Amino acid sequence: MLAIIWFTSLLISLAPFAGWKDEGFSDRVLKSHVCLISQQISYQVFSTATAFYIPLIAIIVV
Repeated sequence: MLAIIWFTSLLISLAPFAGWKDEGFSDRVLKSHVCLISQQISYQVFSTATAFYIPLIAIIVV
């Protein structure tokens, strides 16, 4: 169970660096030193569902 939690956290955190990002993400982080969440809507839906809604449903059901 703990390994699943760590894997999910890593997946959400590293997805923008693996290519799932908007065009200006790398420039904001590497050049401007501004850390913002990727503004791509599909990534936002994925991260919100994975980090909040899926655990919420699991807690309610169990």
